[in-house]
Amino acid sequence: MNAFNTFEQYFRQVSDLQRATFETWMSTFPGMQSFGVSNYRDNLNKALDFQENLASNSLELQVQLTRISVDIQKQFLEGYFKVLRSWW
Repeated sequence: MNAFNTFEQYFRQVSDLQRATFETWMSTFPGMQSFGVSNYRDNLNKALDFQENLASNSLELQVQLTRISVDIQKQFLEGYFKVLRSWW
């Protein structure tokens, strides 16, 4: 649970930093005031959805690669012991 809290705090700090950076950037360009905060929130939500989807897909890929790796190791070891037994 401690690692989860650490990651949650880290991502919250990154989000706060992104928001502060964007707001500072918007304040330096007078024409950007019409851009609106609502578009910023929509874009942030879309970016977060994309990141969440990317992380989810990455984890699923890791699960599949791990399963493939274990299956390959299992087949190798089964063949290894089969060969050793056939010699005796």
